This record gives sequence, C-alpha cells and structure tokens, in this order.
Amino acid sequence: MKFTSFALCISNFVTLINNDWESNSTLDLGFPECSPLDGWKPLLQLQRYMSNHFGIQPSRWQWHKFKDYLHFYVMVGLIPVGLILGYSSVFIGPATLAEIPENYVPKYWEYHQHPVTRFLARYCFAIPQQEYEKYLHHIHEEEEKRQIRLLQKKVLTKMGERGDYQGYYYRPLTEVIKGSRVNQELEEERQKKAGRSDFVEF
Repeated sequence: MKFTSFALCISNFVTLINNDWESNSTLDLGFPECSPLDGWKPLLQLQRYMSNHFGIQPSRWQWHKFKDYLHFYVMVGLIPVGLILGYSSVFIGPATLAEIPENYVPKYWEYHQHPVTRFLARYCFAIPQQEYEKYLHHIHEEEEKRQIRLLQKKVLTKMGERGDYQGYYYRPLTEVIKGSRVNQELEEERQKKAGRSDFVEF
C-alpha cells in the first residue's frame, strides 16, 4: 500500500512539473498524503538557475589543447625510450672489460659501457678522430692568419720608414711598350688586309 501511494506521488509530481515548468521559476510542493513514511511531510523546492551560474569568462580551450598535445608527445617520447632502455638493460646489459684479441683493433664505439651509449656513439655522434683532425685544421688556419697579420704589420712598418705607398695598380713601362708594339703590329696587319698603306710608322 505504501509503495502504491509513493508511485502515485511520483506520478503527480512529474505531471505538475511538466505543466508548470515554463511558467514557474520556483515550485513549493508538499505531499502529506503521498509520503511512504508516517509523519514525513517533505517540502520540495525546484529552482531554475539561468544566467546566475553562467558568467562570462575567458576561454580555456587553448590551455586544454596545450595539455593534450603535451601529454601526447610526452607519452610518444617516454614510452619508446622507456621500452628501449628496459630492453637494453635487461637483455643486453653493460659491457665488461676483456682482453683484446690478437690482430684486432677495437672500434671507437666499443669503449663505451652502456649499449645505448654505444649505439649513439656509432650512429649519431661524430667520430672522435675526425673531430680531432678538424680541431687541428682550425689551429692551422689560425696560425696562418697570425703569420699574415705579422707580415702585414711588417709591411706597414717598412712603408712608414721609407715613405712608400701601396701601388696595387702599377704597371711597368716595359709592359706598356710591349702592348703598344703588339697593337701596332695588329693594326699593320689589318691595314694590309684592307689594302691600305697610309698608316704612320713609329
């Protein structure tokens, strides 16, 4: 009997809400006769919260997207690296010192202990001998520059002592005379081919 009265109470409550939802913002309903318990008279208040709880605030979409991308790429990087480190530590393990066999020259990456370090030294990093030779070449170039600067300083000192000057575009007189003579011979040959002989000889 109590269950039937409680179901009837719920049915009346739903019907009342459907009829008065658009017109009333607050409903005060008492159900003294629908209570399944004796002496219980509930008072139910329904309130419609509209603009009071939807204030305008800055968007957090960019922050959420940043967190999503950060988590994604961190997981993309950490999971493979963790698997590789775990596999190399469990199944390969660190290298140990041993005697070098006869007529065998160890490779440069074989001097590293951890397998990941050996892999990086072999396939990712530069060869130590190559780096050393590059360093020696850099020292050689700097020494040549130093010698050139010393020579320039010496030249400037001699120029100041002798009152000399820079003559980059100086042409010796012999070359000028030789060039004019060659030009004269070419002009004579051209005039002979043209049938004229009224040129002036020097």
